[in-house]
Amino acid sequence: MTYNIRVYKRGFADNRVTKTILLAPVEYWWFVSEWHNNTGSCQQSGHYPNCLSFWSSWWLEGFGWWRLRNKIDVNKIMNGTDHVLEQLIIDSMFQWEWGSIIIANDRHFTIFDDNKKIFYASRDEIVQGDGKWWRNVFNIKIPVGGIIDCELYADVLSITTGVSSHFSNMTLVFSYIPSTPPTPATVTVYVYDKEYGTPIRNAHVSIMSGTNVIADGYTDSDGWVSIKDIKATEDGTDYVLDVNKSGYRAYKTQITVYPGDNKFKVPLERVKGEINWGNIVVLSVGAATVGTVIYYVYKNRGKISSEIKKHITLSV
Repeated sequence: MTYNIRVYKRGFADNRVTKTILLAPVEYWWFVSEWHNNTGSCQQSGHYPNCLSFWSSWWLEGFGWWRLRNKIDVNKIMNGTDHVLEQLIIDSMFQWEWGSIIIANDRHFTIFDDNKKIFYASRDEIVQGDGKWWRNVFNIKIPVGGIIDCELYADVLSITTGVSSHFSNMTLVFSYIPSTPPTPATVTVYVYDKEYGTPIRNAHVSIMSGTNVIADGYTDSDGWVSIKDIKATEDGTDYVLDVNKSGYRAYKTQITVYPGDNKFKVPLERVKGEINWGNIVVLSVGAATVGTVIYYVYKNRGKISSEIKKHITLSV
């Protein structure tokens, strides 16, 4: 999957142990905290289960406030000191149908530490791709030490055809000094076709810490790849596993890596043929034109026959 990337540079420390938390699947991580309408886990292929969407059509407004169902206790899940919230990542897009008249498209993202607001991204900062994912990367670098909560709010309204606002792969990246030094780990990944169960060769497997690629590799003919020397702490170090292969949907999930050997299985979904509505419109218009011509010829077949005979007689 190709992304456009917009980065807000606020400094990033790369000399610390990191913990990357992917706030997905959304049904596990998020809940509605206040009023909402026409919003929830997006069921589109390639979006589910990592995407929250808000949709509207014909004055049916989509809006809602979402908070973390499972708040993040920094000291509990990161055994160490000097905790810092390094990054926030949000993939976002806006989809609309032909003829949409959009009245509202608002959005913002807030992060709290012990109920105190420590970060806010406004509508203008959260860029949305037009039918394509746009990756927003906020480099934050703020010390934290309590219970981390997040709020996503969006409001979308069209007075005609359908529109929808999407937020996917929302990720928090922390860094800290662990109580015990990290030790090397090996991550072994098996990638296979979800539909047929067969191994997939030459799939690109990346282990990510925020936007940083910690290590990567390609699967062999049997669908396996082993990646060595990954830093892991005794309580587990969280990364994001990112797997890509041409002809398949991109796969992204969080993994916890422990010292020693770690194995994961990744099912990839084939990209099915999608309807090109532009071509459908052109074909429909063309079919309508041909149909009109045929109908005209049929209705006027007597006159046309007479004119042809007359033309032949005159020519002779």
